[in-house]
Amino acid sequence: AGVSDDEDFTDRLYITISKLFYPLYSLVIENQTQFVNDVERLLIEADETEATEIFLSARLGIGVVLGWLSGIFTAILTTPTLLDVLSFYNAPESTALWVGISITTSVISALLLVLFNIVVMGFFGGTTMILISVQRLKSKSKRRKNEIDMLLADVVSFAYCQSVGGMNRLD
Repeated sequence: AGVSDDEDFTDRLYITISKLFYPLYSLVIENQTQFVNDVERLLIEADETEATEIFLSARLGIGVVLGWLSGIFTAILTTPTLLDVLSFYNAPESTALWVGISITTSVISALLLVLFNIVVMGFFGGTTMILISVQRLKSKSKRRKNEIDMLLADVVSFAYCQSVGGMNRLD
């Protein structure tokens, strides 16, 4: 009722990513109690109702997935060049055995480098997404604090005027 299919799909995807990456969150972030407590405080200050664990595990998951995708994209672009650099089968004294060994080692080396690239990019993606999300929370929290500080004096004055004037807030 009132929620579009896109929002419903986005919410389900967000929760699914959060659930899938919760074990990684538990392994990597949950032990950092000071950081988790700081994020929880920022969520409260920014008036976000999301649980800290869901917030962090979803952001970690989104960052890791984006990192993997950029790692795969980088691997697709660099693997052909990498295979050319690693292969020595064009040498004039190449024998069939040497060519077979050279191709096998080139392919294994390229696959290991691609896998390493994907893992490193996933790590950097997850870390970057967490840090960016925390910075956005800090910014939102600061804006909310400034707004409250700006309006609080007027609200207190209004309430004081009502009480001195003998009015209650329902009048």
